Amino acid sequence: MLEPSFQPLEDDAPGWGRVAILPWDTDTFGFPVAAWQPGDPGVIAADLKALRQRFQAWATTHQVELVACTVVADDRAWQALLPELGFSVVEQTVRIMLRLQAFTAPPPATPVRLAVADDGQHIEEIAAHAFRHGRYHADPRFPQELADRRYRRWVGNAFRSTDPLDRVYILGHPGTVKGFFQLRLNRDRAEVGIIAVAKALQGSPAGPELVIGTQLALKAEGIRWIISKVSAANVALLNLVTHLGYRLRQPEAVFHWHSPEARHLLPRGTISG
Repeated sequence: MLEPSFQPLEDDAPGWGRVAILPWDTDTFGFPVAAWQPGDPGVIAADLKALRQRFQAWATTHQVELVACTVVADDRAWQALLPELGFSVVEQTVRIMLRLQAFTAPPPATPVRLAVADDGQHIEEIAAHAFRHGRYHADPRFPQELADRRYRRWVGNAFRSTDPLDRVYILGHPGTVKGFFQLRLNRDRAEVGIIAVAKALQGSPAGPELVIGTQLALKAEGIRWIISKVSAANVALLNLVTHLGYRLRQPEAVFHWHSPEARHLLPRGTISG
């Protein structure tokens, strides 16, 4: 994915934080979305009106329709300030981590294997319909079909990558795709992107088999750690990973700001999906 280039919201006010267009999401959705890294809450609280005006002007200039902001979940200052700036909380996340070399489990009944060329269409179809969590899915004003498109494109890019550090593992015998586990290797770590099983198999043993089988494959390669970020609303996955020995850390709250000039977001009060 293209990395965003963060710049100060106002050159003369570094305490206001930094903003960036999110190039990959913008290209996926067909309209600009952005992220804000907030600065000093004391500086911002001292002149909320000025920051609101500057923020709106920046969004209008760049035709930005949505801005995301992520903060520590229990930070009381931001919990109070962000709604004053027009942000609404859409999701809470936690980081998860497992030391793979300490992980043991019997191999799953269904094999886990690396994806091959014939799996591509099945992988993208699962990605297009299997997800209910993630900040775009959680935002009631964001069109669900666009949130689904993002995940489909995400796993499609990983599947077509020629970089050996990009991996997509499949649950199922050759010719069958029950689910996928997408990740990127970074030295001795596997950084998980997205995981999904076919909608008809959700709640079945397919989910645990996919996770356990992939972890055993990574352990056999000498990978030491597996890490990811999970929506706190995804209780089924959190129950599974805690049962498997993962540690939870770094809870965060994700807020979205919607431009009053947005043309692609759903009307206020509409429930997406």
